Amino acid sequence: MKDLISFYPCQMEIAYTEKCNQVCDYCWVNKSSAKILDFKSIQRAIDIFLDFPLERQTITFTTSEPLIYPDLYQKVVDYVLSKDSGKRITMITTTNGMLLTGRVRDFILERLNDRFILNISLDGKQKSYDAHRRIKGVPERSAFQASWKNFAELPRDKARVIFTITPSEINCFRDNMNFILEEGFRKIDLFAQMFTFWPVLALRKLKEGLSRLIKYLDQNSGFGYDIRLLNRLWGSSDYAKMLLASDGRFYLFEWVLALPVSMRARYAIGGPKGGVDLAKRAALFDNLLSESGNKHRNLCAKCGHGGVCSWPLPIFLWSKYKKKNHFRYLRNFCLLAGIFIEASSRIKHSFNNELDALRLSRGVNRKPRW
Repeated sequence: MKDLISFYPCQMEIAYTEKCNQVCDYCWVNKSSAKILDFKSIQRAIDIFLDFPLERQTITFTTSEPLIYPDLYQKVVDYVLSKDSGKRITMITTTNGMLLTGRVRDFILERLNDRFILNISLDGKQKSYDAHRRIKGVPERSAFQASWKNFAELPRDKARVIFTITPSEINCFRDNMNFILEEGFRKIDLFAQMFTFWPVLALRKLKEGLSRLIKYLDQNSGFGYDIRLLNRLWGSSDYAKMLLASDGRFYLFEWVLALPVSMRARYAIGGPKGGVDLAKRAALFDNLLSESGNKHRNLCAKCGHGGVCSWPLPIFLWSKYKKKNHFRYLRNFCLLAGIFIEASSRIKHSFNNELDALRLSRGVNRKPRW
């Protein structure tokens, strides 16, 4: 696993706040910090990150609700866009959509392209969506309705849906997926709820549901679907990341936010004033891999997915903090990852039909249910 560690991180998560206007029961962010990072610190951090000798780099806003502070968000985005570094820089924003209105909505839509990407969190129909999400401070209101009124007006070719599948809603997977497809969305990332235990029956239903979905996609292969299943938790991308947190520190990766503030210092690797301690970053990864893998190192060696999957450090951090049985959750992770990896290998990505893209942008693209 150590050969996966990138000396220079190529992806930086900017979490200038841990605040969110929704309360989601599957959210892994601890939200124990009330701090808000100032723009000058973010500027310095971006400069440090973009100084790394890399041709391609990614900046993401995905671990909280970035649009809570729209002015700060827009300043950061424009600052990155103003950097004429000669590199290929991609920015990704993930939002629950409640604040995707007015000026900030226009700001985002005007800039969207293949390097400025909008992800929207949409877990299907209202019943499943509201089963896991509540509006902070107003739990009696429908979180789905608050978000959907803004999603409904989005050009379908401009946004990628982030659909989180949970074991409790697995019986509704087909209906929820149909809803998303019938609404005209074609760019979809399917994520499994990770920091939980998936029962055997739920895993079986997930595998069956993905198989039916792939069969449907094969039958409609020319219709412009771009559906991805390779969850970031079982790729090697964690080893190429870093986090800028709201306390003004750089951390190993975004999963450190699963820990309370009091437990994060161990994984700090610098800050905007002093830069990134790359040697410490490499040593922390080495130590984590050794600590998490000493008892179970043979699992990956025996797995047939070793070329795609990687050791799940986020599961280790979470289970250690929550005092869970790490081996039990690791085994469960392996079963879940195997289902997704095998299904992903059967999906053909195609979003190249210009006529189809035009129809999507007009919101008139509809296909039969799968």
